[in-house]
Amino acid sequence: MDAESYLNRAAHYKNARQFNFAIEDCNKAIELNPNYTQAYITRGTLYSQTGQPSKALENYNIAIKVNPNEAEAFGYRAFYYQSAGQYN
Repeated sequence: MDAESYLNRAAHYKNARQFNFAIEDCNKAIELNPNYTQAYITRGTLYSQTGQPSKALENYNIAIKVNPNEAEAFGYRAFYYQSAGQYN
């Protein structure tokens, strides 16, 4: 399978709430294509959903580093900072 196929399968696992399998498929997609920003974004949302906000932020930051024009990653990162402010 290619990186896109793994990410598509990760989306199915995410919808089935099988987050560990989804994260594993994101990892494989990134391994196959380290510049695949959507894989970092998806993995970030999975980490967010599993109560790992620092890992989520790390993935959004990587997506932005890989592609500074990735608006979706900036949006998720902004949401992270907005949510983090609620706990301070």
